[in-house]
Amino acid sequence: MTGVQSSPKLHDCFRFRDWLRFLASFLVFFVPAFWGLKAGGFGNFAAAWVVGSGLIFGFWFPAVLCRHCPHYARKGIMIICPSTIGPIKIRRYDPGPVSAIEKIQMAVGLILILGFPFPFLAIGRQWLFLVLSLGGLFFFIFSEQKFSCSKCLNFSCPLNRVPGEFRRR
Repeated sequence: MTGVQSSPKLHDCFRFRDWLRFLASFLVFFVPAFWGLKAGGFGNFAAAWVVGSGLIFGFWFPAVLCRHCPHYARKGIMIICPSTIGPIKIRRYDPGPVSAIEKIQMAVGLILILGFPFPFLAIGRQWLFLVLSLGGLFFFIFSEQKFSCSKCLNFSCPLNRVPGEFRRR
């Protein structure tokens, strides 16, 4: 043993198990939040949240963040990567880093998706769903950081956790 850490196994292609893990970890947060919104009398807001999340994951993030990823550069009109399959490529591939304004747009999108239900759960006094959703959110963030962001090829993403020494290689 020389003390040199081996390179992490980067997500170089779509694997159904990676996508399924991403989806399952998101649902641990999403399902109790959705049920809590419905139970609190905010069914229309729950429906809007589902549609909004789909638009953000399906159009906004691919146009802002994904277009900087090597997976986006692959042939075809759809994005196929470890975290998603199916969004249409609506902008050109940009191998350059994510800009400051794109990072702000990404943060706004994440806040909208991940923060949306909590004020309504509190207003509706859905404390159990609020606690379950908060726990699910922490699980989702931990899971993504450990299993996706630490192996992601999009090195310019602000959430990327691939060690710097491996990025340089």
